[in-house]
Amino acid sequence: MEEKLLLCSSCNGMLRDACIYEGDLRCGVCIPEGVAWQPVKMNREIVSDKMISCPLKERGCEWSDTVSTAIHHLEECEFFPVLCPLGCVCLEGERNGKVEKLEKRWIVEHQRDSCPLRELVCEFCMNKVKACEMNPHLEDCEHFPVPCPNGCVIEGEEGTRQVTRRDVHVYLANECPLKRVVSLLGLWV
Repeated sequence: MEEKLLLCSSCNGMLRDACIYEGDLRCGVCIPEGVAWQPVKMNREIVSDKMISCPLKERGCEWSDTVSTAIHHLEECEFFPVLCPLGCVCLEGERNGKVEKLEKRWIVEHQRDSCPLRELVCEFCMNKVKACEMNPHLEDCEHFPVPCPNGCVIEGEEGTRQVTRRDVHVYLANECPLKRVVSLLGLWV
């Protein structure tokens, strides 16, 4: 009977902020929004050495220990849902108008590989750019290689090359072998 008093009757999570709602003990998270409730004072001596499992057991956490160590565990639990430290809100998508959180164990991988707000370095200009802004950046990057607008193959000392967006007008004016042909046809001046 005492074991049940340690768990929320709604979510079966640990009763950290216990309260009575509709005759049952519930945690503060499971009380509907806008409902006034009074916290229930629990005798720490009675509950502190009771064995419990992690409230995130359904997510895969296998931790089990005394109530007195649960708070420390929840601070460290790799299954605990957290928001991205970079501030992105598209972790697991939005459900019912509520942003879903990602488990703590996936945050490092998320920030390194998939966070749209992670910093990347443009391989052409070496500027730092947010991942979500990389494609628009490449469309304007002055150091991005572009083909000759006249369609010629740009030859260099090391074979075929492309000229940068910043230098394409200089190439067209001074080096493009098709400049004369295209301008004679009236297609480029």
